[in-house]
Amino acid sequence: MSEYPMSLPFREGLQPREPRFGVGESQRVWEYPYRGSLIGVNLGDIAAAPTEAIMCPTTPWLRLGGGAVERRIASVAGDKLFGTYNKKVIQLLTRMRSENTKEALEAAAQFSQFLTEETGMKIGKTPQEIRDDTLVATTMQDLEIVGEHVAICSGGSMPAPSGNLAEKGIRVVILTNVTPPGDRMTVEDMAQFTFSASIAANMTGADSLTVPAVGTGFAADAGVGLSLEESMAGFFKGATDYLDQSRDRNPLKRIDFNMYARPSGESASHVTEMLSSAGVLNFLAGKAQ
Repeated sequence: MSEYPMSLPFREGLQPREPRFGVGESQRVWEYPYRGSLIGVNLGDIAAAPTEAIMCPTTPWLRLGGGAVERRIASVAGDKLFGTYNKKVIQLLTRMRSENTKEALEAAAQFSQFLTEETGMKIGKTPQEIRDDTLVATTMQDLEIVGEHVAICSGGSMPAPSGNLAEKGIRVVILTNVTPPGDRMTVEDMAQFTFSASIAANMTGADSLTVPAVGTGFAADAGVGLSLEESMAGFFKGATDYLDQSRDRNPLKRIDFNMYARPSGESASHVTEMLSSAGVLNFLAGKAQ
């Protein structure tokens, strides 16, 4: 029997799905209260996660990668996510990097309007602020086939329409570039992915976000990813960092880590054991002191 920090007020067990998320196999099984919000774990199909926003891994060019999670999300969301939407965003980001200030600010205004039309979000920033953010979050890469091409920096996040996922109450998809800046993914990278996706989800007005176990599938098989425990540890660090820095604002009410496993009482207990072995429970206990 594992020993857990006695004072840690976590809740373990199957939680019923809220009606707004409809019928689905995914359920929350673990949660921990932190700074007025909840950080937790849900199990099952991420495309049916009980959440208003889901993070979808992507490439620096907002293209569909080879991982099972992003392909599952894309297959349910529909062609728009990695079709017309991402192409339009790349065009606008390129124009926002223009040295012609007038053209760049016009593109920033169009970008804000486009996101509102496609996702329902309203960005509370001026065109100048949007352009400044773009210059920080993007770079230009010289690609062999297409030449210079705008790219999202590692960990950068972009809201996108949820398409058919809306039928399950998922209002928005957060595209996050999960390409690591180094030779392989690290726990710190996972923390940054979670932190960035949380900020983007909060900007859309979503009240909750689910983040997949990034780095544990396609990347792990290629020898550049993470173990499940490492991905989990990075998630909890990123989620707590986000809430630590959001204490004076209106942050997300819930941030969940998703694993593809059948929700049950037994699997909920297994999640607690995994969190313990990953050092997450001790990490949370330390944050509480």
